[in-house]
Amino acid sequence: MRYLGLDIGSKKTGFACSDQGGEIAVGKGKFFTADLPAQLVKILAEHGPFGAIVIGLPKSKSGDAEKAMALQAERVSELAALPVYFQDERLSSWEARERLRAFGYKREKVAELEDQEAAKIILQEYLKNKLDP
Repeated sequence: MRYLGLDIGSKKTGFACSDQGGEIAVGKGKFFTADLPAQLVKILAEHGPFGAIVIGLPKSKSGDAEKAMALQAERVSELAALPVYFQDERLSSWEARERLRAFGYKREKVAELEDQEAAKIILQEYLKNKLDP
């Protein structure tokens, strides 16, 4: 089964897709979060089919971020007609920036690729946990 991974931010959303076996995640792109409904339809048509969607869940002490993401997830699930799973996304953006810098990318390229790399990290962590519980 293939999975779609989303790193939904307040301004931008990165996305990644898994291989058919659900073992390897690949960053695919980013878009403005305000365009989520239209972009989700486009991604499903161009990169699907998918069996499920994995969304990065920001953990916070107050729980406000989780509540906001739960609303987004419900919206995504309805639009895609697919189950939605959550994966802890703490430090995924930081890790994405560090990985891209380690690959030798300059600041502008890091900023361009950061969201899709974070989505890849979130999805890969979910797949790893699913395979090695």
